[in-house]
Amino acid sequence: MGDLNAQLNMEHAVPGRKADPRDLALLNAAVTNNWDELYKAYNIGANIEARDDKVGQTALVWAAFHGHSRIVKELLKWGANIESLSLDGHKTALLFATYGGHNETVEMLLQKGAEVNAANDRGDTSISIAAYMNHTAIVDMLLHRRANINLKTKKQRYTPLHLAAFKGHYSIVQRLIDVMKSEWLADHVGEDMLHFHQASDNSEAETKTLIDSKLFDGRDREGNSPMMMAAMQGKVETCLLLLDQKSDLHMKDKKGNSAFMLAVNNGHLEMAQALLKRGALIDGANFVGQTPLMRAAYKGHAHLVRELLLQNADAKAKDQEGHDAIAYAKQAQHEKVAEILEEYFRLTTPEDELQKKKEKNKAKKTKKKVDDEDRIEL
Repeated sequence: MGDLNAQLNMEHAVPGRKADPRDLALLNAAVTNNWDELYKAYNIGANIEARDDKVGQTALVWAAFHGHSRIVKELLKWGANIESLSLDGHKTALLFATYGGHNETVEMLLQKGAEVNAANDRGDTSISIAAYMNHTAIVDMLLHRRANINLKTKKQRYTPLHLAAFKGHYSIVQRLIDVMKSEWLADHVGEDMLHFHQASDNSEAETKTLIDSKLFDGRDREGNSPMMMAAMQGKVETCLLLLDQKSDLHMKDKKGNSAFMLAVNNGHLEMAQALLKRGALIDGANFVGQTPLMRAAYKGHAHLVRELLLQNADAKAKDQEGHDAIAYAKQAQHEKVAEILEEYFRLTTPEDELQKKKEKNKAKKTKKKVDDEDRIEL
């Protein structure tokens, strides 16, 4: 995940020094929120569309950057271009105001007709930035104006839902889910039927049977769904929320890693435990045969190695090259983890192994029954 702060180049800079003195005065007034100097510069002929010589931003963009709403209002009144782009990354006033969490400025720009889906050169829109930064009020403003929540960033192919899930912003994820449901139902069921279901006493249960089970499983460039991104970050509540919406627990990324694998790999014990309770496959291997136990051993997550062994993970499993969990631990020089695994083998009897096989077979049958029930429901 790239650093959005770095992507947007949001440094607290001031304009450069090579501009016309009148233009420089206007730009500095916009940065410092100096109304008197702004008015004076405008009246002596400053170019309202002048740009600084550092990042190529107009006075309007600088004022929005700092959340100076009064300055923004006056500049727009004087005819400033609301869609003016900075030259360093094609960022608009709305994008800057959104990043800074300047609610009043964002509301003003939207009321004045700012393009709600404008994106910078990386494909970040205001709704994706607000979702990532947890600016809930701004998300609501943008959703109210029908911001497109399906647009993806150019390189990583993140949607706003991916970004909110990655950061664990539960309330924003819930808002996006609600909008996605409404849009999907309107498109696939029709407005009349949608209103009927919303008015029904069993509207929530009925809606779940209507919604496409893959609606919230859009993939990013690496093949991760929003639920998987929440799992890899250990955002338990957000991950479970998405699972409650029928997000696919067993979906795998381009390397064959499941949400459970990603949680284990990043050392998130609580997340791993929650996914196991939901039916995650404890020995589910990726495309090179690595199991979660192998990844935990390689990363040196002793607490997870213990938990996985306690939950009957297969300590004897080997990857496609014949390496087991102990080999992974030793390769990464995690001697403590290697000792835990070796001690486990010393204490495990053939009777223990037989009992584990029985428990795993029982778990598989239970999972199949749950999957069959889900298919019937849908």
